[in-house]
Amino acid sequence: MEANNSPQQPSPLPPTYPELSYTTIPLNNPATEIRLLDLYPSADFSSPLYCRLYNTPIASPAPFKALSYAWGSDKKTHLIYVESTNTNGTEKNSFVHSLITLFTTYSTRCSFGSDDDTTVASVVNDSSDVEVHGEGAMSGGHGEERGESDVGGSGPTRSIIRITSSLDSCLRHLRAIHHRDHLAHNNSHPPPNPHHHMSPPVPPLTLWIDQLCINQSDSDEKAVQVGLMSQIYSRAKQVLIWLGPAADGSDEVMDVLAELGKEFEIVGIRLGDWEKILKLTEEYLRNSLRISAEGNVGEKRKERIGVTKEKEVPLPLGKEIDCGIGVEGGTGTACGGDGVVNAPGGGDATAGNSDEVEIGVELGLGVDVTDIEALDEAAVVCTTNKADASTGKTVVAVVEDGAARLCRLEVSGELQAFFRRPWFTRLWVVQEACHCADTVFVCGTKPPVSYDILGTIPVCTLHAVQWPGHKRNDMSDWDGVSPICTDRKIAGVRVLDDVAEAIDGLLGYTLGSYLTRWTTIQQISKGVGGNDLFTLLVGTYTRGKRGGETKLYRDRIYALLGLATDVDELEIQPDYSSQTSTAQILTDVAKAIISKTKRKFPVELLSYSQFPKTALDDGSDEQLPSWVPDWRSGLRNPFHYSLSDTTMFMACGPHRSVDMVPTTPASVLGLRGYLVDTIEEVVGTSTRNRWRGSIKFFEKLDKLWMLSKQKNKPIYKTPARREEALWRVPIADVAQDWQKDTTRDTRAKAGFALEYQKWRRTLEDEKKATSTVCFLYELDADEGYYYRNATGKMIGMRLYLTKEGYMGMGPSNTQPGDVVVVFPGARVPFVLRPTDEDNTFTYVGDAYCDGIMDGEITLREERGEFFLV
Repeated sequence: MEANNSPQQPSPLPPTYPELSYTTIPLNNPATEIRLLDLYPSADFSSPLYCRLYNTPIASPAPFKALSYAWGSDKKTHLIYVESTNTNGTEKNSFVHSLITLFTTYSTRCSFGSDDDTTVASVVNDSSDVEVHGEGAMSGGHGEERGESDVGGSGPTRSIIRITSSLDSCLRHLRAIHHRDHLAHNNSHPPPNPHHHMSPPVPPLTLWIDQLCINQSDSDEKAVQVGLMSQIYSRAKQVLIWLGPAADGSDEVMDVLAELGKEFEIVGIRLGDWEKILKLTEEYLRNSLRISAEGNVGEKRKERIGVTKEKEVPLPLGKEIDCGIGVEGGTGTACGGDGVVNAPGGGDATAGNSDEVEIGVELGLGVDVTDIEALDEAAVVCTTNKADASTGKTVVAVVEDGAARLCRLEVSGELQAFFRRPWFTRLWVVQEACHCADTVFVCGTKPPVSYDILGTIPVCTLHAVQWPGHKRNDMSDWDGVSPICTDRKIAGVRVLDDVAEAIDGLLGYTLGSYLTRWTTIQQISKGVGGNDLFTLLVGTYTRGKRGGETKLYRDRIYALLGLATDVDELEIQPDYSSQTSTAQILTDVAKAIISKTKRKFPVELLSYSQFPKTALDDGSDEQLPSWVPDWRSGLRNPFHYSLSDTTMFMACGPHRSVDMVPTTPASVLGLRGYLVDTIEEVVGTSTRNRWRGSIKFFEKLDKLWMLSKQKNKPIYKTPARREEALWRVPIADVAQDWQKDTTRDTRAKAGFALEYQKWRRTLEDEKKATSTVCFLYELDADEGYYYRNATGKMIGMRLYLTKEGYMGMGPSNTQPGDVVVVFPGARVPFVLRPTDEDNTFTYVGDAYCDGIMDGEITLREERGEFFLV
C-alpha cells in the first residue's frame, strides 16, 4: 500500500476580505444564465486560491469544464479569493491580471507541487503592484488598504468564499495539473522565435462548480439551476471527475486503467465505441453462461476444454449482475442480447431477500479462453483476431492481461479502495458523468483517465471470475502462491469467496454505469433511447448498492430528473423551499407518475411502496402516505418484475388506462377498480433455503387448498384448474422453461406439475430422514430443482385464502380482513386494508391471486371507488 504522495495541504486561511455577496454577480434569469469560475494559475501548490466569477448564457456559454466531486464535510474551513464581475467574462482587472502575470512569468522557478513558499513569495514581494501575504491575504499595491474593495468605476468586487476542505484540495490539484500540462505542451511546441525565452502565460482554468457557481443560500435560484444540470454538463467542454488525492494505491490503479485503455485502443476498440464494447461484453457473458450450462442439472458435466479435470467447486449463491441505474431488465436480457442472462430482478428476482437472487455465471470453473471458439469469435466482433504489429497482442490477449492486472489489484485491496471512494457513492454523479462526451477521472496528480474505461472492466472481469476455482493457464503464480487453492489466501484475501465476489460486484457496477452513460449519450446525440423517471427510480433504488447517497432526501428525485425522458410531461420542478416538506414532494412525484406518464401500467408504481419506510430528513412530522414509495435504497423488486415488459399477467384485462378520482387533499390517491374478495385466513411465509421451513410451508399450503375446495365457489372455469392452484400459487404461476433450459421467465405450463411432485417427494424424504443428506443448492432435476428454483420469487410473501376461496400470495404484513383489489393500469392485484371511513384504505402491497390474473374479475364485477391514504 502506497503512502499519500499528494503535496502537503495548506492550513486554512483567515479571511481578509468580506464574504462574497452573490448580489454582486446576479443571474438576470437563472433559467438562461449560469456563473463560471476562472481559476487562476500558480506553480505553488500551497499558494492561496484566486478566481473570478462571472455570468454567461447557458445557450452559448464561454468554453468551460464542469466539475463532479464529493462535497465531503459541510464544514467550510478554507477560503478562495474571488474577483466577481457580471459582464459575461469580458472584463479584466489590473490587480488580478498582474497577479497572473507574476505567477506565470516566474513559474519555471518553482517546482511542481513544492511545499516551499519562499520562491513565489520573494518574487511577489519584489513587485510594487501585488503582495501576497503569508496568511493568505491579498491586497492591491500603491497604498490600497487590505480588505478595501473598489469604489466607483466599473472595477470588479474582491471578496472571499468559504469552501469545504474537499473542494480546496480538488482545486489545488486541478490547478497544479493544469499548470503542469500547459508547461508540458509548451515544451513540446516551442515558440517559433528561438530567441524568445519567456513561456507564454498559463491561462486560467475555467470551471463550473455547483458549490461556487450556484448561490447555495438562495433556494429559488438553486431550484432553477438544478433544473439546468443536464444542460450544464452536456454543454461542458469536458467533465472532470475528482476522486480525491492519491492514497491506498490509487496511482497504480490509475496507471493500470490508463494502460488498459491504450491497449484496447491499439487493437481497434475505441473506449467510446459503445456497440463494439457491449458486443464484446455480451460474447464474454454468453461464454460464461455456456460454461455453467454444460450439461443439465443432475447430469455429469462435460470435461472442460484445456483443463485437467479436478474436484468441482460448488456454485456460490446470491450472484447478481447489476445493470445499474435506469437500465430495465426488459425480457430478461443484459447487454442488449437475446436472453443471455436475466437482468437484475429478472429470472430469479425475488420478492424479498436479495441474497436469493441467482444467475448462471459460474465462479470457480476455470477455462483457457484462448481454447474457446466463442471467445475467438468475440474478438472478431471488434477486430480481426490478429496480433497488433506494435504490441504483438490480440484482443483476447489484451482481455486476459487486463483480467490478470485487475485481479492483482483486487487481491491487494487497491481496486476495492479505488471504487469505494466517496464519489462512487453519490447519486448526483449519475447525470454529471453521463451528459458530456468527454468525461475523465482525475485522482491525485496522475493524468486523467477516460470515464469510458469502465466499459472495458466488465469484459475483463467476466474473464476473471472464471479463474479462482482452478488454476488458469494465463494466471501465473503471484509471489509463489497459486490461485488454485480455495483455502489459501493472497494478501489476506480468500481467493474464491472474497476476491471473486468483489470482482463480480465490480462487473455489475461498471457495466451498469457504462450502459447508463451510453443510453444517455445516445439520447442526447440522436434523440433515441433513455428512460423515464419511474424506470430510473426503480433501477436506482432496487438494484444498485452504490451511488444512492444525497445530502437532502428530496435530491433522491431531483438528481435523476436530468436523465429522465418524461421530465417535461411530468412537470416536476426542483423545490428547495423549507415550506415544502419532503413527504409532499415524494407524494407529488408519485401522483404525477401515475396520472401523467405515458408509460404502460403506471399504477404498478404502488409495488415500490414498501414497509417499513425510512424517516425523512426535513424534521417535519408529516407522514408519507401508505401508497407513496420512499425511494430508499434496497427496495425489493416485485415478484412480477421479470415479466415487466410482457403482458403475461393482465389482471386488469383490457383496461390499461388509469381511472383516477379527483381528491382533496393531494396526499389521497383516488382510483376506480374492482374488488376481488376479502382475505379470510393468512398462514406461512415462503422460504426455500431451509428444509424445515419449506416442509412447514407446503403443509400449510395443503390445508388452505383443502379449505378452498370445500367452499366450492365457481371461481375457476374447470375443476381441473382448481386442482392446479396447489402448485401454481407457491410460484405465482411463473417458471423458466425447464424443457428448453432457458433463463427467461414465463407462465408455468401444465407439465410443470411434475416438477412440483418431485419437489414434494424430496421434502417428504427429508422429513423422514434423521439428518440432512445434501444442501439445497445441490439438488438435481430428479429432486425438484426446477420447482424449488421457481419459488424464489415469492420469498417472504405469505399464503392467504379469501372468503370465496381464492388462494394467493400476499405481502408479509397481510392480515385477515384485508381486501384484494384490481386497478386498471396494473397487471397484478393489490392488497388494501380498510379504515374506519367508507371506501378509504391504507396500502399493504402487491399480490398474486390465482384465478384472476388474466382479467377474469373485470368481467364479473363493477368498478368501485377506492381512496388510498
